[in-house]
Amino acid sequence: MEKEARILTPTNFSICAASALSYTAFLAKKLKAIILLCHILPSLGPPDRFEKNKKSAAILEQDARYWRAKGYLIETLLLSGSRAQHIADAAEDWDCRYIVMGLSSQRQIKDYMVGSLAERVIRLSDTPVIVVKESKEEIKSEALWKSETVLEGGLPDPI
Repeated sequence: MEKEARILTPTNFSICAASALSYTAFLAKKLKAIILLCHILPSLGPPDRFEKNKKSAAILEQDARYWRAKGYLIETLLLSGSRAQHIADAAEDWDCRYIVMGLSSQRQIKDYMVGSLAERVIRLSDTPVIVVKESKEEIKSEALWKSETVLEGGLPDPI
């Protein structure tokens, strides 16, 4: 019996990550794969990080419920620490066929010095990485999306 394929998609709950998750859903349907939705918390943080961690876990599960209601098989993974290393390790540990990540077109200064998260994952992982680039339309709608969709717990339909 052939093992079910898994696709790992890390999320930071941004519009860019939502685009990657929509593409993951499309790919999962074609491959009949399980989606592994992963969020990585910083290992260090402010004193109120416990409350923020609870909120992150709730949003992660809310996003997963949305896709489960659409018929997708989805598991969640909440980790803490080095994002790039945890993504690469999770893909290997869960025997994922692909990693699908968003790439924001709004690069920060640190991205130019150390590379984007997607670039670091590509270097660390033996699992093929598919990068979904954020479109200009998504950037324009980000404020609206965050204010209406994330707070209500939904995500856009898969493409």
